[in-house]
Amino acid sequence: MKRTWTSQFVWYNEGQGILELDPPRGVRVAWTAAQSVAGHTFIAVRPLPEEPLGGDLGILLEFFRKPTIVGMDISGRAVRATTNGRTNPVDADDPDEGWITLRVQEIECSAPALAIASFRLALSNISQETPPDALWTVEGIGLTVSPAPAYEEVVSALATRDRFGHTAYLSVATNDRVHAVRLAETTCALLSVISGCRVSWLHLEGLDVSGVVTHMWVSNAITGKFQNLPLIDEARRWDVVAEHWQRFSEFYSAHRLHARRLIGLILNATADDDFLEVRGAKLATTIDALITVVVGDSVPTGFATRKERAAFRDAVQVHVEAEAKARLVDDTKGTTGDKEHRIAELKQKVNNLLNPTFRQRISEAHRALRLDMDADQVRRFVRSRNELVHEARFVCQCDAPPNDWPYQSPADEYFAMLLFVDRLLLRTIGYRGPFVDRSARDGALAPAEPPFEVDRTPT
Repeated sequence: MKRTWTSQFVWYNEGQGILELDPPRGVRVAWTAAQSVAGHTFIAVRPLPEEPLGGDLGILLEFFRKPTIVGMDISGRAVRATTNGRTNPVDADDPDEGWITLRVQEIECSAPALAIASFRLALSNISQETPPDALWTVEGIGLTVSPAPAYEEVVSALATRDRFGHTAYLSVATNDRVHAVRLAETTCALLSVISGCRVSWLHLEGLDVSGVVTHMWVSNAITGKFQNLPLIDEARRWDVVAEHWQRFSEFYSAHRLHARRLIGLILNATADDDFLEVRGAKLATTIDALITVVVGDSVPTGFATRKERAAFRDAVQVHVEAEAKARLVDDTKGTTGDKEHRIAELKQKVNNLLNPTFRQRISEAHRALRLDMDADQVRRFVRSRNELVHEARFVCQCDAPPNDWPYQSPADEYFAMLLFVDRLLLRTIGYRGPFVDRSARDGALAPAEPPFEVDRTPT
């Protein structure tokens, strides 16, 4: 088992223990546990030869579907694994050896007598020509990124044979596990944005003062496929991380739920495993999420307060109701209630009159970010967005595109939309420098705010 598992997984452990069915009753088992490069964690158990209930383990698991396993690993650490039930065999080549595979919720391995001095987290999908080597300090704590074993071999197969890869470690110089995880989560979020693909931490290890692993926590990580579409060029990547970590951390903490959703949307919109039309529609959704982060639920343009807006809405709805009652056809036999329903629908539509348009919300976001707006870029993005949302196609795919439409192919139109989103996204997280123009697709840099005719039209 170990020989075949270690060639496919980023973490491996084994030992013996008790598979708890109805504590203190249980079955004595040997176990092997592993985590895949995609973040999935499994544990396989097999009854020990002297276990009298061994032959009934498969049947017993029909009644105890989510057992816990306690015991020791081969290094003498105490182990506790909680599971989510049976799954397919991990090692399909040896189906008759008696192993039963379970999905893992969490595995903890610990040597309580040994104190933790620092933490190390396995990172996925950091790919660059030179192996990562970075050190910076945040909140008085040193963070270090270093390459994983066989870095060159793993990176060489990313985006071709393999779409996931454990490529680096993040070391956090603290003995506070909760703090280390928070710093790691923020670092991975920032790296995901500037790398253009999801960077995740896969598992967590606690090290003593001599660097020996004394504790381990392994669960199921949220990961993503590698995508070679960076926003910040490799030469400046770690400088940007060090310089902007604190500003990004403040943004991420203030908008945690929206920020996670926003990052997930932009990563999905740039993934290369979907049709361009779907990816373009995702970009449109990304802008909506970004505007929510930047602007929030603002008072519609022209109203001083929400109270004034509500008063205006109520007055208009009263007028609509009175006019509709006088002008709509009355109910007839068999249509009782139709007129009242139509009036209610008309009153509800008053809200649409008060909501700002998509273009107005983009303008609000530009003002909030103090970013001058290119009127032509905004107009084209809105036109592309509307076509994708309503017709599931790009403007260039229309039977008769506008004569002044500059994009001749879906790829050109998609990447123009992406450039628009990238500039707003980077500005949102506090970055004001040059970035990779992903629309050029040649590694060229784009300025944070290029020269253009600024739109000063009131909205």
